[in-house]
Amino acid sequence: MRRVVDGDTLLLDDGRRVRMVGLDAPELGRNGAPDAPLARAARDHLNTLVELGGGRVALRNGPETHDRYGRQLSIVYTTRHGDLAAHLIENGFALVAVVPPNLDALPCHTAAERRARASRMGVWGLDGGPVTPSTALNRTGFAVLRGRAGVWTVRRNDRLLTLDGGVVLRVRDADRERWFGDTDLERYAGALLEVRGWVHPWSGDRRAITVQHPAAIEVMQPLTPDI
Repeated sequence: MRRVVDGDTLLLDDGRRVRMVGLDAPELGRNGAPDAPLARAARDHLNTLVELGGGRVALRNGPETHDRYGRQLSIVYTTRHGDLAAHLIENGFALVAVVPPNLDALPCHTAAERRARASRMGVWGLDGGPVTPSTALNRTGFAVLRGRAGVWTVRRNDRLLTLDGGVVLRVRDADRERWFGDTDLERYAGALLEVRGWVHPWSGDRRAITVQHPAAIEVMQPLTPDI
């Protein structure tokens, strides 16, 4: 391996850039922007794991082999530490990212994040932690949001649910049909949700988070019916 690029990306000796699947590490600053908290620590920790493995890694590809940037999508292992993504997540250097169809390691990664959260490891021990209230969202990029949901609306091929603060949770019909199965979307309406994914601009100055799989939505407090 040539070098560790950041907390979730490796550059191999043959020139391939490998994006580890199932996680998102804090971003290193670019173009004058500051590093996200623990971004350098995540990169350095990954580099240490690779060095302890003798600089050699094993790769296992999922159904989707490359992302839109041309990076190879792989679960990355060393003989000493196994799945490096799980190790980073469990130590609080990364968060679980749910990106179908590469979901083979999702149960392992989810369990690792649960342990990190309970032990307040890494990002979970920072002031405020990595969960952003939907009313306080002021950026794009990967995020874990918490907010109260409204009711569903339909826009062309999307189902839309607005969280507190105007953030839109977007489920495309194609993803709903392929990945949500028997999940009743109405269970999310009116509930306090924790949603993870990549935030992108929406109409006007609003923002949206596109969710492809129900594992990216957790109901924190279901709607209580009136009695």
